[in-house]
Amino acid sequence: MSGVKSTLAITASILALATAGAATAQASGPAATAPTTKAEVSAGVTGAAKIETAYRLAAYGREKSDPQALILSAKMLNEVGAQAGDLTGATSTGGVADSAAKKAKPEITPALLLDEAEALARGNEAVLTQIAEVRASAQKGFIGGVRRSVIRLQARSVWTWTGTAVAGQPAIAIAQGDGDTDIDMKVYDGSGNLICQDTLNDYTPACRWTPAWTGRFTLQLINNGGVYSDTVLVTN
Repeated sequence: MSGVKSTLAITASILALATAGAATAQASGPAATAPTTKAEVSAGVTGAAKIETAYRLAAYGREKSDPQALILSAKMLNEVGAQAGDLTGATSTGGVADSAAKKAKPEITPALLLDEAEALARGNEAVLTQIAEVRASAQKGFIGGVRRSVIRLQARSVWTWTGTAVAGQPAIAIAQGDGDTDIDMKVYDGSGNLICQDTLNDYTPACRWTPAWTGRFTLQLINNGGVYSDTVLVTN
């Protein structure tokens, strides 16, 4: 039980850090798909926030070789799921994008995290039982409003996407890089004002805000590294 309690405490810390790291603003913001009911809006916000925590837990679990953190991350991702998004943005590149500079990494999925946790368990029956339970409870449906798109951010490049903001609906955007480069996120309103940014030195930037009016907004993902990063972008 001590390991589980420790992981739960770490989860609380990660939630606090995530909240501190991602700016919150009252401004125009995104709605990849505009939910039509309060329930859909709430489900999208909850699901996107849970995915953000799961990504940070996965990073912690890998860094510390902690199977419990990986299991909890996989469980959270299973609970949410995400529908495929179709965000198409434009890329401006400041450096040389060399796709041969590294090998592509597999996307973080519940199955991959559980495989990694199983390797770290080293035959521990209690941990293996938890892994089996999470595998058996894989989410078949989706929490409404959560969308995910996979984007290859070229080296030292800025990927830009412009969409429509919906007034009064909480907005969350989360990115999960492949771990090889520092990824930042910035959001601008239709007048070019910076309304949200996450420039921490990590590969899991996130922004959350509530649009005060309906209008256009621009979301940017910035790859500060010398190699590409296969990045998942999640929006509610």
